[in-house]
Amino acid sequence: MDRSYEILLVDDGSDDDTVGRAEAYSAKHPEVMILRHERPKGFGACLRTALQRARHPLFFYTALDYPYRPSDLKKLLERINEVDIVTGFRSAAPVPETIRTLRGIWGILLRILIGMPPEPLDGWLGAKAHLYSHLMQLFFGVHVGDTDSAFKLFRREIFTRIPIQSNGPFVHVEILAKANFLTCWMDEIPISVQDGAKPEMLIPEFQFRERLRDMHRLFSRPDFGPWPVVDPTANLAPN
Repeated sequence: MDRSYEILLVDDGSDDDTVGRAEAYSAKHPEVMILRHERPKGFGACLRTALQRARHPLFFYTALDYPYRPSDLKKLLERINEVDIVTGFRSAAPVPETIRTLRGIWGILLRILIGMPPEPLDGWLGAKAHLYSHLMQLFFGVHVGDTDSAFKLFRREIFTRIPIQSNGPFVHVEILAKANFLTCWMDEIPISVQDGAKPEMLIPEFQFRERLRDMHRLFSRPDFGPWPVVDPTANLAPN
């Protein structure tokens, strides 16, 4: 690469050989830093741990529970100069024919009623995941189709006003909701999967219950961190 980078691997209390393999790789590549939790704490806790050590102006995160294609990161990097956040839409699974038909009918009705059809789906994530995305748009103003995608690129500076409160998977929505409230610019780009990915891996498993506590915390007590200190003389013209 033609720029400096670091890879922060957060081991969330795993009980397999992940750490051993990572340490062997880190010994050969000093850019790789291993951060450990003694017990599982959740995806949001992993992000807090990584952000405490991150030192570069761009911050990207991903996970190993979906066959993301690493080369798709280039698509996000090409877009980040114009926005604050770029998030990937997992588009590998095609939209079922029944869903396409129903959305087509719904689109005609919306065009008649308000003159604006719904945005087309880039791919299919399962009924629960899409329902969840619609609910997050309604309650938290998150206007992306794949809220739970763990393939996101940020300007790291935005996290000075977005302290992470969630411990679990609700963290994806929390960050986007707070960024939207702070008028950050964001974009969503379709991403693919690694070659040879099995079809059953393309529809992510979804559990709603594990998000409820973090959702309630954000809804009732959102934290936006300390207000930035502004020098009142900074914009005064010189005498």
